[in-house]
Amino acid sequence: MVKLKTNRWLVILFISLFLNIFLGGLFIANKYFKDNNGLGFRKMVYSVPWARHTLGNEVKTLAQKVFRNNHKELRKNNRARREIYKNIDAALMNEPFVKMDLMRALEKLQENFQVTQTAMHSMMIEFSAQLTGDQRKRLVKQATRVYKKRRERRERRRERFENKKID
Repeated sequence: MVKLKTNRWLVILFISLFLNIFLGGLFIANKYFKDNNGLGFRKMVYSVPWARHTLGNEVKTLAQKVFRNNHKELRKNNRARREIYKNIDAALMNEPFVKMDLMRALEKLQENFQVTQTAMHSMMIEFSAQLTGDQRKRLVKQATRVYKKRRERRERRRERFENKKID
């Protein structure tokens, strides 16, 4: 009788141990080995990371080559943007508040975004010039899907918002 209970607990122990090791492995794999390619550009349709995600591994080396060619400029813009955000924070924290300081900082931010967007567009032009006609058609088809989903999501949000206003 006692041996039967011991075997049952032994099975439960091994199942629990297996689940803990499995979940721990998933956690470690997710933390250290996930693919973060283009994470910062995931919402930007018609960008090289988006196109690489859409077309898959067949264009991986081309996308990497294009990104490597423009990597320094993008990093320089990102560093400058961090400093601009600090300036915006400082302008917001100033006592007394000076509107012109905040306006200047926000204008700098707008310029920085414009430079980054221009770089992303030139990268996409360089990338697209090396694609086949079929690959470019697949990009257009996927972009149409993305924009349709975004439009539907925007309409659902608008309906929810209008329903809340009525209530």
